[in-house]
Amino acid sequence: MKRLIAFGDSWTHGHGVETDIKYKEIGRADEFTFTLRMSNSWPRWLANKYDLPFVNFGYPGIDNHEIGNCIDMFFDKLSKDDLIIVMLSYPYRHLMREDRNITLKSTIERIQQKLEGYNYYIFNSFCATFYSEPELKDEMDLSRFVEIDSTPADILNAYEIKNDVSVWEYNSRKVFDDKKNFLTGDYHPNLLGYKIIADWMHKSLEKYNVV
Repeated sequence: MKRLIAFGDSWTHGHGVETDIKYKEIGRADEFTFTLRMSNSWPRWLANKYDLPFVNFGYPGIDNHEIGNCIDMFFDKLSKDDLIIVMLSYPYRHLMREDRNITLKSTIERIQQKLEGYNYYIFNSFCATFYSEPELKDEMDLSRFVEIDSTPADILNAYEIKNDVSVWEYNSRKVFDDKKNFLTGDYHPNLLGYKIIADWMHKSLEKYNVV
């Protein structure tokens, strides 16, 4: 493998690794915080496990359609020797805007078609992609979708309960009790949380012979 290339939203970008709570509601923070997040999210820790350089194209606040746009934007820079990881956003973020003639299925298939023939894998982020439309799982080729019914948020919840330690931004605890804001991604991991996510992704990729 040549490089690890990551695409996603704020859960890929690294929102939450900073410790100053004044940035909680600021997705595109100052340049220092923006770079701090991008350099210390799960792509860094996952790339370390494969001894690869990494590029983090995660961007705060974007939806799955815009993740597809980002892949299009940098597609000519991708190599078939790269390990490409796409961590999807909330499945219905911006999807219902009237100016868009898109569906969840078409959005995911667009990413799959663009990356066909490349060494890519798709993960959920804080919300299971098909939680509201489980029938789509029988209509699509999801062979590159890793742990389709699990999310990094599930892993962090379990870790917090087992170890009684915060894995969430600004030392938040039990954020899964906040049903609305947790589901829509208002909470993010902290530095430990992103390292745990990288561990989980690494183990999950072993079954695909990514070593």
